[in-house]
Parts: sequence; structure tokens; C-alpha cells
Amino acid sequence: MRRPLLFLFLALALVAAGLGAGAQSLAFRPLTDELLRNPPPGDWPMWRRTYSSWGYTPLDQIDTKNVGSLQLAWSFGMGTGRSEPTPIVANGIMFLASPNDLLHALDAATGELIWEYRRPIHAGETSFQRNVAVYEDSVFMATADAHIVSLDARTGQVRWDSPVADTKKGYNYSSGPIIVKGKVITGIAGCSRLYGEGCFITAHDAKTGKELWRTFTIARPGEPGGDTWGGLPMQRRGGGEVWLPCSYDPALDLLYCGVAQAKPWAAASRGLTIKDAALYTLSTLAMNPDTGKIVWYYQYVPGETLDMDENYAHVLVDRGGTKALLEFGKHGVLWKIDRETGRFISHRELVKQNIFEHIDPKTGAVTYSPAIVPQIGKEVFQCPSHGNTSWISPAYHPGEGLHFLPISRNCISFTALAVQTGEGQGGSGARRAMKLMPGVDDVGELAAIDVDSMTVKWSHQQRAPFVSGLVTTGGGLVFAGDLNRYFRAFDAKTGKILWETRLPASAGGAATSYAVNGQQYVAVPTGRSSIGDLLAGILPDIKIPPSANGVYVFKLPAP
Repeated sequence: MRRPLLFLFLALALVAAGLGAGAQSLAFRPLTDELLRNPPPGDWPMWRRTYSSWGYTPLDQIDTKNVGSLQLAWSFGMGTGRSEPTPIVANGIMFLASPNDLLHALDAATGELIWEYRRPIHAGETSFQRNVAVYEDSVFMATADAHIVSLDARTGQVRWDSPVADTKKGYNYSSGPIIVKGKVITGIAGCSRLYGEGCFITAHDAKTGKELWRTFTIARPGEPGGDTWGGLPMQRRGGGEVWLPCSYDPALDLLYCGVAQAKPWAAASRGLTIKDAALYTLSTLAMNPDTGKIVWYYQYVPGETLDMDENYAHVLVDRGGTKALLEFGKHGVLWKIDRETGRFISHRELVKQNIFEHIDPKTGAVTYSPAIVPQIGKEVFQCPSHGNTSWISPAYHPGEGLHFLPISRNCISFTALAVQTGEGQGGSGARRAMKLMPGVDDVGELAAIDVDSMTVKWSHQQRAPFVSGLVTTGGGLVFAGDLNRYFRAFDAKTGKILWETRLPASAGGAATSYAVNGQQYVAVPTGRSSIGDLLAGILPDIKIPPSANGVYVFKLPAP
């Protein structure tokens, strides 16, 4: 039903004042802790739908036999700017994070606007968010100016607004929280400038916004791990961002958060060597969600020196009596870790690489190739590059025991630079240029990995890289979007393309699937993204529009 024009004018007036506007009597069933642990099949209430970060929906109305009939149900235009959102759906409402701290609540069946929340953006602030989270009857958003905001899910009205860090020092949020036992848990980003504080993860009370704990990701002098920074004072220890949401195991009551690289990127620019592990960078932290205490950690690449993060989706799977954690990062290695203890189980190299001489198959310990370790002013050519993967999330299919990975096979020239290390200085400290991988024409790859054997069951290769988070479904499908504007459904068993459509712009963010009133939908955002822009620069044969941010939603035709 269309709302009267008078109501829309009132809504726009409220939005212009920075407030939410919408239907005051909107029905909304609160999402309890139990519903977050076991979401209704039709909901997608958090970043990867469940605490395990599978990116899987049990919905099976759309399957391998009828997916070829998918058609556009509705679409919605978003704000301009970098856009990497995950559509979050609960109670038939889609909460869509648009660039520039703009949040839309949409009727998930029709795309009609219910309410809108707009927050002022100041010069220099990061202006995109990858997700919001829903708990009880509130929506939680982490903002460009390093605040966490609670909004009424029915109206968009602000319930509380908690400042977390000083955005003038570079702190910001690029991803939203997850909610664990009434706590809004979020990792901070923007820690390249040297102020001696470091990055951190916080928990806030979902009802009041009060900060409950703060865990720093850079080990301090005199504390456990503090001796891994080569004697550098705290003021010289940078990086350690947590810029994607954490995962959670309710049975073990452990939170799993990924920590990014040290800053500046090269160890030589930091005044360190690769023998200085620089904890807790390039690590998975297993944490007590009640206290923030680190229970165990696993560091993938001690002393990482090439901006090759390992802090992406932490996918939790139980197979053969083992509680495993899967993580796939920029090095092109799929790591398998025991999530109870942090013990290394196994790994699989999936991309041609020249960074490591050796990865020990028993311990996971890595040995850098000496020729690839950057020295100040000396260019090195590394494969893969930071474009191999990023926030573009994988997805797991529990019925098939397969983990699906979006891979981009590319390289980069990397030159470490000397940096100023006074207060507020620092930065990335490198000059880079992305390159095609020698001898490779098909840059994009979608790989299906058997998580028991860690072998490739099938692989689809194509010219265009995949640039959207994946979705697997109970109907036996894998949905993936690429730089060349194609959005496709693959047979999860075989990799056969069963359906495709051409979008107005490159896919972006993460696709999701949900149901309203018994009808299953598949949604995919489009638009300019960080990784898409990088990859477009080395693929001039792929013509992409300059910008077309939006969300496109598909369903089966009426019988």
C-alpha cells in the first residue's frame, strides 16, 4: 500500500533532521538470544546469517530444477559512494546499510521504504558500512565517526548513541557488530596512525549502550605478547584492525575475531624484522564474550610484511568429531584450525604463490621466501596480491560438506617506504601496483573445497573476478556475483551454471536469501567497492559503470 504524500513529506523532514521516520505501528517480533542462535529459516539477521558464518540458508523453494525461472521482484537505489553492504532481513523487513551512514528499512517483499536514518558525515570519515545487526526490537549500526548507534527497528528512532573512539585520530568503523548474549560486539578500524593506543574490540550493553569491556589487539610492553615487537615502544605499534564481524560458538561460549596486519605494512618500515611476530596481528583471537579475555590465539603469519591480511570470515564447522574453524585470506591459503584449542589441523594452498618457501603441513608454520621480504626502496613482485580475496565472503554448505571460495588470481609490485614515526604519523608505508598473474587469463575462480579432505571438488574459472559474498542454499545452490555484472546460480554439487542475469553494475557487498509469507527471495547489492575498483584497474577489457549502487531482489514467478 502506498503511503499518502503528506506522510512521505513528513518522513523526509524527519530524515533531514537526522531522525528515523516510518510507520509507528509496524509489527516486529523481537529477536531473542534463542532466535539468534537458531534464526527462523526466512530471516537473515546477521552478517553471514548465523553465528557460524556459513552464509547458508536452509530455504529450498528455489532449487536446482526451478532456479532457471528466477525473475526480478524489485530493486532499490542506494546512496552514492563506496558500497559493500549485506542486506539484513528480519520479520519481513530488510535493513540496508547505504554509503555515508545512511540506513534504509524496506519491505522485504516489495522494496517499499518504511523508514530511513541518515547520519551526518564529516570530511575524511570512512563512509560505508558492510552490515548492521538486529537484536530484540533494535537495529545496531557502527558509524564512520566511531560511534555505535541503537535504533528502534519499527521506526528508526535513535535509542542510544555511544562514542567509542576519536575519529580525529583516524578511528572508524567499516563493518557492523554481532550481538552475543545481549552484548553489541564490534571491532574498530583506522589504526594506521601512531598514537600509542592501538586497535581494539569492544562490547556494549544492547539496552543502554554502556561499554562493558575493551580488548586491545596490539600486545603492550610488559603484557603477554608484548615482547614480540622488537622492543618498540607502544607509540610505535600500529595496525591490528578488526574490520569484519566476529563469529561465535554458543556451545563453547567462544567468540572468534580476526586481526589484520601491523602498520606500516612492511616490517622494515616498522623498524622490525620478520622474526618479530608483532602479536596479535594476523591472528584469530578466541575470546570470552562476557569479559573480552583472550582464551587462545592462532597467528597465521608472524611478522607479516606485505599487507596480506588473514582476518576474514571465520567459518565454524563440525566434521568427524572435530570442531574446526576455516579461514581463507589474502595469501590464498585455506587454514583449518581446531576452534576448541587453537591447534593447527591442516591447510590447502589454492593460488600460485611466491611468498612462502614452505608451509609446514604438521604445524602450519610459514617460512618466507627471502627474495620477497621487502627492504626500504626495493621493489618486489609478489603473488598473490591483496586482491586475491578480501571482505568478499565465502560460504559453506552443510549438506554437501563443501566450502565455496571466491578467488582472484593476481599479483602486485610492492615497494616499502621509510615513514615518519612521530605521534600521529605512520601510515601504510608502501607504494604498490596491482598486476595480472603471469600466464593467467581467467582471473576469477569459484572453488568448492571438501572440508574433510581439504581437496578441490570442482572449480569454475572465468575472466571476471567474483566481487560479492557468496550464498549457499538448502535448494543445492551457490549464488555469486562478479565484476562483469553477472549474477549466477551454480549447482553446489557440480559447479554447473543453472541461471544468470546481467546487473546494471558490478555486484558488491554480499548476497543474501530470505523468505516473506512463504516466498523465497535472493538479493544482491551492486555498486563501487574497494576490491572491485582495484581489480577493474588491471582488467580494462571488462567495462563497468562508474557507479550504480543498489540492491536487486529475485524470486520465482507466481504459479
